[in-house]
Amino acid sequence: DPELRDAVIGISPPEEEKHALYIDVQPMMGTAVRARARVQINLAVSQVRDIKQVASFPDIVFPIMWFED
Repeated sequence: DPELRDAVIGISPPEEEKHALYIDVQPMMGTAVRARARVQINLAVSQVRDIKQVASFPDIVFPIMWFED
């Protein structure tokens, strides 16, 4: 979602070669011979009016980490 990506300063635009999930299938057998999965873990941060330290925070999704296997 471009709106979520634009809310994070310094994040790079997505690159399909780096970020896509893929599975290579052997066509005669129909079995997977190679796969690459990527996962990103995010933290949703919401405004809490009763806590002055975060009362003015915008609602955002903050990327914590991503990894691939």
